[in-house]
Amino acid sequence: MKKIFLLSLALVCMMSLISSPILAEGAEQIEKVCVIGTSKIEASPDTAEISIGVQKRTETIEEGQTAISSLVENVKNAILAVDSEASLNISYSSVYPVCEHGIQAFEFNYNYTIKTKALDKISEIVKAAGNAGAVRFSQPRFCIENEEELYYNALSQAKQNASQKANAIASGLTLKAVFEQSVYSYCSPRNDDKIIIEASIKAIFEKNESQENLAFNYSSSSSLSSFGSGLAFPSIRKEENLE
Repeated sequence: MKKIFLLSLALVCMMSLISSPILAEGAEQIEKVCVIGTSKIEASPDTAEISIGVQKRTETIEEGQTAISSLVENVKNAILAVDSEASLNISYSSVYPVCEHGIQAFEFNYNYTIKTKALDKISEIVKAAGNAGAVRFSQPRFCIENEEELYYNALSQAKQNASQKANAIASGLTLKAVFEQSVYSYCSPRNDDKIIIEASIKAIFEKNESQENLAFNYSSSSSLSSFGSGLAFPSIRKEENLE
């Protein structure tokens, strides 16, 4: 009987030594998880920006300054007549001497940006500006005035996406660090006048200390005794009458 007891004890110890590294290795794989969270938000534009240019050529700089100011005022009034809430802001200006057919003159070129929320009146605004003396026009650029708020929403959704991915990999993880990778917007390729905001973050999750204890330290009781690195086996009680 004593030989059988010793053989059983040796077998249990051998199983503990063989199994322990497997558990430790498996637990290490979920101590830290790094995932990429992404999100995509679609929104309708509420603002359009149009670049326009005005030009004037005069014999003197003083005449040119007066003439260009009057021209810009006429263009602005024509735009406001179509959309009273539109704005006109200068984006570029230049003045340089020119000589044509022996005549010395000065050419004034001013570029302005029209900003309007009347998206249904863009063609009327451009036509009115042209009739008032504007000579250059760009294609409208559609955007969202409070785009920053949508950026923050996209980042928040990317964080939620990262949490979902981490929870799918392992349970009992806590967010430790977040790194913004990119946030940008672009017009929808479907030509449906939508603005798309995309966000991407990198998130690092680590296992809670309580979870580590559960993974590596098994509770012992009167009927259980621990062997090796956390594996538990039924305790073997030595009988008094063993020979």
